[in-house]
Amino acid sequence: MNWERVLKIAIFLAGLLISMSLSAQPTTQSVLAASFNAVSSSPGGTSDFQVTGLFNDLTGQYTGSDVSVGMIFWDTDYNRFEIMAKTGTTILTLDVRDINSAGMVSNGIGAIIEETNDYPPYVAGISMELQSAINNHFIQVLAADMAGQIVTGIFNRDTVFQSSHGYTVPAEGFIPVFNDGSVWGPANSSGMDSLPESFIVEVISADTFVLQESGLIYVSGHGLTVGARYYLLDNGTLSTTPDNNGTPTNDYDVWVATVYGSDVIALKNGRSLVGAGGASGSHNVSFAVNSGNLEITDGAGTLSESLADINNDWTEEIFEGVTGTDVVAGGTLPSAGNIIVVRGGLEQTPGATEDYTISGNTITFNRALAADERIKVRYRAD
Repeated sequence: MNWERVLKIAIFLAGLLISMSLSAQPTTQSVLAASFNAVSSSPGGTSDFQVTGLFNDLTGQYTGSDVSVGMIFWDTDYNRFEIMAKTGTTILTLDVRDINSAGMVSNGIGAIIEETNDYPPYVAGISMELQSAINNHFIQVLAADMAGQIVTGIFNRDTVFQSSHGYTVPAEGFIPVFNDGSVWGPANSSGMDSLPESFIVEVISADTFVLQESGLIYVSGHGLTVGARYYLLDNGTLSTTPDNNGTPTNDYDVWVATVYGSDVIALKNGRSLVGAGGASGSHNVSFAVNSGNLEITDGAGTLSESLADINNDWTEEIFEGVTGTDVVAGGTLPSAGNIIVVRGGLEQTPGATEDYTISGNTITFNRALAADERIKVRYRAD
């Protein structure tokens, strides 16, 4: 027997055991953040996918029994899924909702995180790349939290944590809401500060709901009139007839939804004002067409804009997987104004000393892009 070889192997194994012991020393965390090795996945279950794997918290604080509905599973390709159901304790089977429309679950060592106000700084046992993706995501969450909500997604639909929110989605399938700086509250059209900024379209739990800023929703049996346009009234209810009554003087008519079919509704952000009455108040709005111009009148006077300019439709482009500093648009970009650039859910400020500059159809960011960032550009030509 080669005793020298045996001794070397014994020393190596001893070192490995010491290393594993040190890495497993508890690091106090106030929320669950652990690795999850997904070994199989398939469409189905009670939601989009069913995933089976091994739960492992190297801090020693949590077990698979602590995993609960509403927590987030990150797969090894940085896709995020919300846990809708769970069975098992160490070997877990999870029914998950595909938050970011990944279309599949990548097997391998991912993470399970409880997303609340206490953000987990480190998940033991996962790759540096996945940890970096989680860190980048939580930067966006922290930025959104400054406005009083916890946003766990940066797409058209966002999952929001708001303790004991008290919402129940009605038959029509949506609730217009606005953010008052601390919570999302029911919107109404009685003043600028309470106009709808988004819509609750799904309630997941007593503390979590889903916001959708605009676009289509599919609601079977919504009970609304097909082909009708719906307005949000002063008292927060919906009607096919606006209530621009001039009382109070900052009254608005807000168009929030159009019903396309028996199960299809188009939601519209209520910050666009639709006036039907006169301009008796400082913020009441009326519209008229005069010699090819749209005239918008309120208590402060009349603004005239060419219909040709208004009909110059906005273009929206989405960029993903871009690295470096440049994003090249498919159309002609305006030299200034008439452009909105959103990076990771945050609107950017133009300028050489700010976030980006424009030259031709190229947007150059002052800070290099990471491959997992999402850029949305909305513009119309000068």
